[in-house]
Amino acid sequence: MTLIFVMLAAVGKTSAQNQAPPETPLETEAIALYNQGTTLYKTGKYQEAINAFKRSIRLKPDFAWAYNNLGVAYSDSGSYSEAVAVLNEALRLHSGFAEARRNLGCAYYHLGRVSEAVLEFDQAIRLKPDYEAAYTDLAAALSKLNRHSEAIIAQEKAIRLNPQSAPTFNDLGCAYSRAGQNEKAIKAFKKSLALNSVYDEAHFNLAAVYLAENNRNSSLEQYARLKSLNVELAEKLYKALFTIRYTKARSQSRAEDLAR
Repeated sequence: MTLIFVMLAAVGKTSAQNQAPPETPLETEAIALYNQGTTLYKTGKYQEAINAFKRSIRLKPDFAWAYNNLGVAYSDSGSYSEAVAVLNEALRLHSGFAEARRNLGCAYYHLGRVSEAVLEFDQAIRLKPDYEAAYTDLAAALSKLNRHSEAIIAQEKAIRLNPQSAPTFNDLGCAYSRAGQNEKAIKAFKKSLALNSVYDEAHFNLAAVYLAENNRNSSLEQYARLKSLNVELAEKLYKALFTIRYTKARSQSRAEDLAR
């Protein structure tokens, strides 16, 4: 799940559009610290970004977007409980903040509070009906709860919103795979690769489904392509291929021993 980090330059495109421009030196400094936090976050300096957002909030306690971005920085540094607290504060200040609602759902998901995550993703979609990412996150959470039919419906809605997205078709394939619908999963992963032939995750997932279908040759074909795209994923797939082969060989050996 990729969290939504609201940058000041894009605020007017989201729910910040009604916010008045800064009128005091403190507000000006708060926004400067907010922008500083944004820059630090984008370079992976999460703790420094957290400090900048905290300072911004101290100067402007009603700065909902600073609370949102603080929550994202906390989440990306693994501090999900802290993220929940500040994202709830962002929503207290601005209840119609769809991005903060989705980010809260992501934090709940990572804390294992999946049912609460579903509620937040649902609410984000009510606030923003064309919110593709929220549909995808909702699908993942529903799958985690073994609500596979609902997960597939949610992911198909994401596809309708963005039919040219390779990651979205990859996620649809994952939803089908979790539901045990491997044939449909294979079609979705192939569509993802038709849109982006070098999409490593789709190659890996397609190979995994082929393995589940005992189609080792097709899985090896994906492994050959994956080696040049993502060494780590290729190694993971190789281990899976070797483990299944070794397990089958041992099982066959035991069967032969019994036959004697």
